[in-house]
Amino acid sequence: MVEFFPLAVTIPSTTGPDHETPHSGGACLAVVPMGQQFHLKGRCRLSVWSTAHGIRVLGWQMTHGQPAQIVASPRGYSLLAIEAVPTPDPTAPLPRIGPQAQGEKVKSHWSSAQATSTADPSAIPQIRARVRSLISPDQMSEARLDTIMLSPSALVYCQAVNSDWQTRLESTLPHVVNIGLFGRDWPNHALSPLPTLHAEAEKRLNVSLVDAGALHSFRLFTPHPSWASIWPDPSSAKPHRPDHPPRIFVAGGKGVGKSTLAKWLFHQLLGHYPQVVWVDLDPGQSELSIPGFICASVLASPLLGPNFTHLDCPLHTRFFVGDIDVCNVMQRYKAASRLMASVLAQDQGLGQWPWVINNLGFTGSIGLSILREALLTWRPSTLVSITSVSQRKNYPADLSTWTRQLGLAQTRVIRLPAVPERTSDCRGESRPTHWGLPEPRKLREIVLLAFLAHFPRPLKEMEPYVVSLDAVRVNILDRNVGASPQSRAQYLFRMNASIVSLECDRFSWSNDKESDLNLSVGVGIIRGIDVERNEIYVVTNLHDQSVLANVSCITVGMIRLPDSVFLDQPSKLGLPYVGGTLFQTPLSQPWIKGGRPRN
Repeated sequence: MVEFFPLAVTIPSTTGPDHETPHSGGACLAVVPMGQQFHLKGRCRLSVWSTAHGIRVLGWQMTHGQPAQIVASPRGYSLLAIEAVPTPDPTAPLPRIGPQAQGEKVKSHWSSAQATSTADPSAIPQIRARVRSLISPDQMSEARLDTIMLSPSALVYCQAVNSDWQTRLESTLPHVVNIGLFGRDWPNHALSPLPTLHAEAEKRLNVSLVDAGALHSFRLFTPHPSWASIWPDPSSAKPHRPDHPPRIFVAGGKGVGKSTLAKWLFHQLLGHYPQVVWVDLDPGQSELSIPGFICASVLASPLLGPNFTHLDCPLHTRFFVGDIDVCNVMQRYKAASRLMASVLAQDQGLGQWPWVINNLGFTGSIGLSILREALLTWRPSTLVSITSVSQRKNYPADLSTWTRQLGLAQTRVIRLPAVPERTSDCRGESRPTHWGLPEPRKLREIVLLAFLAHFPRPLKEMEPYVVSLDAVRVNILDRNVGASPQSRAQYLFRMNASIVSLECDRFSWSNDKESDLNLSVGVGIIRGIDVERNEIYVVTNLHDQSVLANVSCITVGMIRLPDSVFLDQPSKLGLPYVGGTLFQTPLSQPWIKGGRPRN
């Protein structure tokens, strides 16, 4: 059984991000026996104190001596499990994947952050002394402490965290969906009574600690057993070729768990390499960027949360597609994918790291055409195809045969079943559940609100940059805008409050006239337009003056600010762009399949 001991003193964190501050509630120590786990709903910072045992979260293994990591497990998503596992051996062979062998012991691919050693007996007295100084004998006797130190258990230091962006996001969230993403859900535990120390730990951390065997309505994350088939037996692997690290392409329909599996694979690789290249080809539900963009990043830290919790990751390359539906910008999307592959190929340093490529969720004939273009462009060593029980979420072709016909005989194709999307799917029930966020549109709005929450100040308090339309080129992607000057002038009013891409012509590819693509260097928001002066006012979180000075093109797509940005303002200031409040009745609410009546 997992035990939680609230701590009287909170240890200041020196390893977490600077913008993440401890919550006033404090911290606790979790004792997780080997092979057991608990699920988290909320956000907290975790670090491992035990030397012989660590923890695994979404495939990422944390051990003693590694930097603390913030785990974000909000409501509406599958809650992440914190599982006790043995400390890995840094000389263990690399997992093998694809036609190239990945089985040789390559110590040089271990960074200091991931490398760890076996249990160090000399560290046990210091750990025991630290635990004793933080937990009173009334909570943990000397005999109990000795038993814990000698038992096969992971000691996990859990610290509550809060941040400015989280506070800002939660303040605007009620206008999007009326659920609490973070924070404690069960103040009384009427349905699932917990030990007193367990409940006290929830109060200290401001989270919900969920036991998988208890009665609850949460959706829990569990890696599918078939995922292990991706890594064949390393003992049968051929010698590793460091100049050919794996490139894994993850494909499947919408809602089958592509991003979850991609992050799990990413963490598996990050445990053996200091860096992994993440490529995101989904402009609708990107993992590292806001909607409308495809991007690539070189990551050295795990992604322990949904996409809106790590939008501050630095990006290596980014292109603005301009729409969440690639059918509206098909040629531009395919050109952006090709150009991003070209940019990454020119950076020779990226060839020594593995790549994880996350595809969009289109299937059917259109999805197959997009997949064909992507595979020929990126030429992965392994294609992981996630199949669903719903045939409309699957590709209408046998991908193993299909890839050979494309001339990709070296690409290994692996088929995996989809991750259950609802609690009822896991239990084989037909009754509807009300756990997940209801609409993809609202998921995208949450991502946009989280992006705006990372701005140093609220949007209405940000000082805009004045941009002369005579000094920059405005690229309008809306097909309904005519080529006449009158039509473009009228569109200036419509582009107000739009999210735009700040681009540099020196990164452009003039040979692609149809798409007119430039490398995006930042994201801006049109705050106002002065037609008489021919100027626009742009708010951006890009503050590098050397980069801003080179912005020569502003691309306007179909990405707009969420309505909640306008609604979340003091009533005394009025609500710009809002004509009035509509009278709401149960019949005027969006229809939800299997949903209960709204209160």
